[in-house]
Amino acid sequence: MMSHSRLLWVRVADNVHSFHICSSPQYQCKFFGHHNITKITVTTAKPAESLAYLIKYAEFEEVYCPDPGLRDDVGVRWSRLPSGQEIHFVPPWGNGVDTWHRHAKEMSDHDKDCTEWTPWLINHPAWTVADLSPIVKKLLADGMPFFGPVLRGDNVYQLYMKVPHCTYMEIDSAKYDESLKAPTTWKKQAARYNTTPPPK
Repeated sequence: MMSHSRLLWVRVADNVHSFHICSSPQYQCKFFGHHNITKITVTTAKPAESLAYLIKYAEFEEVYCPDPGLRDDVGVRWSRLPSGQEIHFVPPWGNGVDTWHRHAKEMSDHDKDCTEWTPWLINHPAWTVADLSPIVKKLLADGMPFFGPVLRGDNVYQLYMKVPHCTYMEIDSAKYDESLKAPTTWKKQAARYNTTPPPK
């Protein structure tokens, strides 16, 4: 029987080939070429739940993690966007776990379920989709909180979500049905908060 790490299938959608295999330098170099960002790794208290959220709301798919130490002992989960880039979810482990949980709670206390802007929201990965409307529609239908959409000055709609137990992520599109939820602007948001530069 072929192992998970060798199993390969190809899906063609929007002229993008999606390979349902584990990450490897060979795959990443063939797909993206050298010197391109192929993945990010983020900390999450519950990797499986974070991944399930992104599969449901953000068009992710799960990628099999071939290392039993990471997968079974640590609890790591891998995911991939339709474009091929990956996000790996790792639970906090090693020195400082209690501190991480304390900081995660402090972040949540400030962002109020990702409905308020905070300095921590500035740090996030982002990707684009053809239309932001289906994602907003699903989030609203399930009562899931998010920040935005924000209509940027170049007519890009930006949505910020906080993945459960995890970090913030941004989804952008030039297309959005404003009847779902009226967009705000960065000028309006800047007026809500103290944007005065810190003293030198």
